[in-house]
Amino acid sequence: MAEMDNASLSTRQLAKRLLRALRAADTLTPAQVRLLIPLLVEAEQAGEDVDSNPAFAALLRHLDANPESMALYVQLSEDLTWLLNDDTRPDE
Repeated sequence: MAEMDNASLSTRQLAKRLLRALRAADTLTPAQVRLLIPLLVEAEQAGEDVDSNPAFAALLRHLDANPESMALYVQLSEDLTWLLNDDTRPDE
């Protein structure tokens, strides 16, 4: 029955439904996100498979749905990579 309902919905309507579901699943506060992002980056740098670690599941869902948090994650990851591996900072 759900397939028939979805067939009558437009792509835009389906996208809105998906976005609402993703936002509803986001249970992290901004403060929690700021605390968890460095832990995620550290785990990745250590070679941990963060995608299969349930401790990071909520944060990964949040990052998928939140561009601002994703930008913070990317910047922190790049900065840490630079600190650990390079002796010169790339041009900004």
